[in-house]
This record gives sequence, C-alpha cells and structure tokens, in this order.
Amino acid sequence: MKKSVLIFSLLNWESKLLHREHMLAKYFSKKGFDVYYIQKENIRSFNQLKLKPNIYKDNDINIVSVQAFPYFKGKIKSIYNINDYIIKKQLKEIFYLFKDPLIILESPYWIKGIEESRDNKGIICYDISDDLSQFATNEKWKKQLLSYERETINRSDILFVTAEKLKEKAKNHPNLYLVENGVDLDEFKNAKKILKDYDGPICGFIGGIFEWIDFDLIDKAAKRYPNYNFVLIGPTDRPNKLEYLCKNSNVYYLGEKDKKEIGNYYASFDIGLIPFVSEESYPRLKTVNSNKVFQYCYFGYPVLSTSFTQVRGLKDFVSVCESKEEFINKIEICLKENNMDLENKRKSYAMENSWENKVEQMIAFVKNIGV
Repeated sequence: MKKSVLIFSLLNWESKLLHREHMLAKYFSKKGFDVYYIQKENIRSFNQLKLKPNIYKDNDINIVSVQAFPYFKGKIKSIYNINDYIIKKQLKEIFYLFKDPLIILESPYWIKGIEESRDNKGIICYDISDDLSQFATNEKWKKQLLSYERETINRSDILFVTAEKLKEKAKNHPNLYLVENGVDLDEFKNAKKILKDYDGPICGFIGGIFEWIDFDLIDKAAKRYPNYNFVLIGPTDRPNKLEYLCKNSNVYYLGEKDKKEIGNYYASFDIGLIPFVSEESYPRLKTVNSNKVFQYCYFGYPVLSTSFTQVRGLKDFVSVCESKEEFINKIEICLKENNMDLENKRKSYAMENSWENKVEQMIAFVKNIGV
C-alpha cells in the first residue's frame, strides 16, 4: 500500500466549513500516511503568478497551495485551458517528490493538470461526495464541469461515492465503492456544553444555511414552541431570511464558528434538526450524505429531519417527517419519548461510522484492486 496520499481538495484547508477532504487528510495521517493537502489559491492577474507551489505544515498535514485563476462560473471559456496549463506546471514539481502515491480527487477540475504532470505515477481515486453539477448556475458552466467529471471517472483506478444515487455517474466502472461520511471521534470526545444561558430546550442546526433550508418550517416551529430555543449556526447567503426568522424572540443565529470549537455547539443541543426543503424543490438532496446525521447521533439526543433519501433508511436513529405539520408536532414528542436505550442506539450508530473506520474502508478497497 502506498504511504503517500495526495488529496486534491474542493475547499481550502483554512475553510471554516469542515468538508470530507479535511477528515480524510486527518485520518490518513493518523494511519501513518504522509499526507499532502493540495488546494487552489486564486489569483487575479498574471503579475501574481509564480508557478511555484507554496508548501507549509499544519501539525502533520502538508498544505500545498497551487496558484490558478477563478473559474468565473464558466463564463470565460479560455480560463479552463489557462488553468490546466499553469496547474500542470506547478504539479510537476510536486509529483517529482513521490514514487507511487495514492491520488485522491475531491474536485474534477484537477484531472488534466494531474494527468499531464504525474508521469503515470500513483493510483488515481475520484471521491464523489456530491453532484457538483447541481451547483452550476448556467448551462455553459454545467457542461464544462460534467466534461471534467467524465474525464476524471474514465481516468480513475478506483471510485468512491457517498450515496447510492451517485453510483449512476459511473455505473460501469469496475472499482466503484460506497463510503459514506462519518463523525470525527477525536474532535468530539472532549466536547462540552457551552450554550448555558437559554431557558428551555435547544433545538439546533449546524451547517450551510442556503437554499436547501426550509425557513418557513423553522418560523412555524418557533411560533408553535415559544418556550423552546431554535439555534442556527453556519455560513449563509440568506441574510434577509435569517433576519426575518430572528424576529421570533426564540430564534438565534450565531453565525459561523471555528471548526475547532464546533463540537461544543453540537454538544449543547437537546434536539438536532435537519429542516431541509423537499427533494422535488431541491433535487441535489437525493445525493446528499449529511455529516449532521452522524454528528447529532454521537451525542445521543433526538434527531428530527424532513424526508430525503439518506434519512429514509435510518428511521431507527432519526425521526423522519413527511410533512411540515408532522415535523413541528414531533419536536415535543421527540423530547418526551427520548430514553437511555434510544440514546445508546444513536451513539453506537455514530461510533460505527467514525472517520477512522471510513478511511480503513478506503485503504482496504485500494489494496483489493491490486493496481
């Protein structure tokens, strides 16, 4: 098995959002691998271009910043060829350092630069954790993104997906495996409650507060339960909707929190909420594998969710609601019916789905393909 892992990221290492690649880097390192986390550093002009990657360490992880231009949402066609070229130039210097690494792509935009610089070194793994084409806001962008993704799938030795639905992207690939997301046991084991100034139960949500959140549902729930607290944490592009929600005296938006402290906020809830809109109005939910499910379960309290593909198969651990009215009614019921047996069942489920176990699965699959 290769002892060097190169993770070509979707999000930068410093991102406040903890994404799958952060956890893979941490736990591959914990398993004794030499991990290089490769990220794209956006520049705005050729005057800034150095064609030399910047490398630094964060504890045991090597962070590699590769310069390139923003993709401008696919509006400038030439930007793809320019980025492929300058990324290739910088990656040649990186691949020179390794004999036979495991190469994990979290974004397909890296593939051309990798293929033109690696000199056939290593095993290529495409780790598909989302349907990225759903984020494209115009057809030109979507078409280009799908082109990169097709090439990445075709050139990969092994594919991982986080949801069964994502297998449709590469159903004929000979080495296609499901490896879901997980929970960071190391980070959560010392978590403590820090939200102590609230009277009444805390119904919490942590994550991106974007178009997939049902703001109307939260508003109605807050009005039905004036003695409960509804706490929302995470980045948002919906400030007006949050401002309206917070007119309810029992709704609190706490903004983004440092990823090193996020476990303390999870530990502070009495109920973990997943208030998503329907899959019909936001089809991407059919491919989502939400970390929140595992993270809420780790702390044992009730998990209450609207209905989407991932949670429909988890009704032993999650209260899944088919309507807004059912969701609102179950907030009180969840607390009343909670007991030690249910808490232990949720905690056991989270422990089984640790990030350490997920990385061990990946290592076993890579060994089995015999590349």
